[in-house]
Amino acid sequence: MRMQRENIAPGRIGNGSESREAGEDLQHVIHGIPAICAMIATVYPALQSTIHFNTPDHLSRVFPYRLHVAGQRSCDRSHAPIGARFNHHTLVYTYSGAGMVRMGRVSAAAHAGSIAWVDTSQSYQHACHPEAESWSYLWMGLEGHGLDMVFARLRVASNPVFTSQETVAAEAHFHRVVELIRGKSPAIGSACNAIAAQLIAIIAGACADTMAGRNLPSRLAAVMQAVRTDPARRWSVDDLADIAQVSASQLFRQFRRHVGMTPLDWVRHERIDLAKQLLSGTDMPVAAVALYCGYPDPFHFSREFRRLTSIAPSGFRMEKM
Repeated sequence: MRMQRENIAPGRIGNGSESREAGEDLQHVIHGIPAICAMIATVYPALQSTIHFNTPDHLSRVFPYRLHVAGQRSCDRSHAPIGARFNHHTLVYTYSGAGMVRMGRVSAAAHAGSIAWVDTSQSYQHACHPEAESWSYLWMGLEGHGLDMVFARLRVASNPVFTSQETVAAEAHFHRVVELIRGKSPAIGSACNAIAAQLIAIIAGACADTMAGRNLPSRLAAVMQAVRTDPARRWSVDDLADIAQVSASQLFRQFRRHVGMTPLDWVRHERIDLAKQLLSGTDMPVAAVALYCGYPDPFHFSREFRRLTSIAPSGFRMEKM
């Protein structure tokens, strides 16, 4: 049996009464759209993001640092993390709210006034902090000579977020970069290179403050002070944990989070730094320097010194004479 298809004129649905009902329903939907949009905006706030790109010219290429992209972004917990791979370094300045930055297996909170450094060629993610309402930040994408080495030397992958008095004041630098790239200023190459160098110096300073025990929890500062007071002592993790009044595992986690290395790794670096001072500033024999810095075996000291500095203690002294 063949079914007869009903012919319906364009813009009409069924019979007259059905058309009127459909039209009324459509009007209700149209009138309700603003309320629906308002509800969606309340539940899912709009993502605010601006991105400005820059193609370095021939003059920009003579400078150590080159700017490729910069922007500003605000997000909240409903937005997915960012983790796209690029081949540049990204600096992120948080000016409101809080974010969570992950490099590999290390996660760190980015609060207002902090600078995060992300190598986008590696595994990373960043998003609004799960306990924050929102996260607003300025950012820039850079490449340049030595950035990979500085990133590695400062152990940024182990501690990607930096906070100090200088980082808090760095917001103006980020605004300036966004202004330059947005306005296509002819001075963008030289100006952004100078700003990038300042920001790297600020991050290095914040890292040095952390290594020196400044801007650290009082428990870790107490551990560092104890080691510096008695560098020759054979320090164990348990000894350091007793000073901090935490368990060994807690001390390990806090050192990894705030210093970027384990407690005993920090002790080794501190001893070698002290040895450098003694080798370059005194006439103490190498064996005496080793003993003073906590190495009863001078051969072990030489191996450790060479491993961390790529030169023997005697060679280091000769270079500094």
